Amino acid sequence: MPPTPTPDEEDEVDEQATDAVYEKPRLRVNVKDQAAASGHEAFFNTCFGIALTGGGKIQTFLTNGDHDAFTAFKNFVLYFCAYWFAYRAGSTYAVRYNNTDLSHKAFWTLYGLAVTGMLIHTDGGVESLLNEKYFGISAALCHVLVGLKYFHVGCAIDRETIREHGDPRTGAVASKAKVYEHVRLSTAALGSSELASAGLWLVIAYEVDGRTALGAVVWMAACLLVPLTSSLLEWTDKMVPVSEGLIASSCMGLYTSVLGAGASIVCRVNPLAFGEDQRGELRAAALLGFTIFINLKLVVFDVDSVSISSKHHATNQGGFFKEIWYALQPMIVMSAVALTAGYGLLLDHPTDIPPTKKSIRGRKLACMGCALLIFFLLIQRHCHGRTRKPTQSRPRATALYYFQSLIYLACALGTGWLPAYLPEGEVKASRINFYIAGITAVLVVSAMLDEFIDFFSGPSTRLAPAIEKNYAAQNSREKDKLLP
Repeated sequence: MPPTPTPDEEDEVDEQATDAVYEKPRLRVNVKDQAAASGHEAFFNTCFGIALTGGGKIQTFLTNGDHDAFTAFKNFVLYFCAYWFAYRAGSTYAVRYNNTDLSHKAFWTLYGLAVTGMLIHTDGGVESLLNEKYFGISAALCHVLVGLKYFHVGCAIDRETIREHGDPRTGAVASKAKVYEHVRLSTAALGSSELASAGLWLVIAYEVDGRTALGAVVWMAACLLVPLTSSLLEWTDKMVPVSEGLIASSCMGLYTSVLGAGASIVCRVNPLAFGEDQRGELRAAALLGFTIFINLKLVVFDVDSVSISSKHHATNQGGFFKEIWYALQPMIVMSAVALTAGYGLLLDHPTDIPPTKKSIRGRKLACMGCALLIFFLLIQRHCHGRTRKPTQSRPRATALYYFQSLIYLACALGTGWLPAYLPEGEVKASRINFYIAGITAVLVVSAMLDEFIDFFSGPSTRLAPAIEKNYAAQNSREKDKLLP
């Protein structure tokens, strides 16, 4: 006989109805396995990761020598923000209301076509007026689709699936009526801001020259309008419950896609395209560069390894740390994209002596991109609450935590200053990648210091009796809960 479902299980929506043509909108947090990404979400995560790195065109703004450094960087920032906030527009909706019915799959397909239109018309940056026009139209379409979906949710959400929502930080409980009121308010505000953002993109397409200062201001306003509205709703406690686990898992998936796309640049290496005297240098540079991305992948997952269900995670602490964590996500991805662009240039010019403009730019991009990535990961590390293992004493855990942070800071500064210490007349890709690979290897070792200390010296025993007492008390409370 199947087990009798609990009242909470009866209220949960069945996520397995993937073949439904249409289902009424409902809150994502009321769904089983809410933190698990759907097939469409995982697909678009990968697409955005590839679009921002090897398979996209944003990197060409950094690597193209046709523009001066300021113009190249301006184009890179403008287009990166356009893609990032188009991605965030979709993810902000998905973590609250996404479903797996066919109507949502059709919506995400149209959304993907709009983003594809943006990709097609990226070449040339704002200096290419025709591409800029169609880029703006595509971005506007992307935001119109999301905005209309918000209005649909506000008008048609299934009130029967809404449940009381408790704030894990404050313990306050919002009634079903209050949650429904917040749904109506937030969908109206976010839908209106999405349509207003689409209007600004149309202004960019038809009225404003993106090469001017006014064009850059309108461009950034179109990007930031929706996230500012979302933050305002959060700070006034008017936003509906959100699947924080999906946010964290999506960000980690995007990290993996970007770093994986960077590591896969090695696949395009062809030693036969270079002279015999350069082939050994190219092979060494490619292997060392691949090691860099593997090390960074390990560091990223160590830094953000705090469980999303833990109270120590930044998204569960709320307030200032949560907002900083959100703001850091595009910074981390942007730094990884810059590192990938520099790595690609170094492999294209493994032994330029005397150095060319592109080889020097590749060296600076690789070093500065890696330095900024490490620095932003350090800040993200401090957004989470500090944790310690049961085998660690509090003083030892605190000392180790700050010692690891000092290593992060030293590695970031060392990588950033690396181009200044290398001789200008000799730019070898293998030498640069060797230094960066060594620095990232130090980071990996520092992140595992607690494991090494426990392995070689054994766990701290000074607090062992207290730890056993705490475990016994916890087990006793668990047994009391099971008693009738």
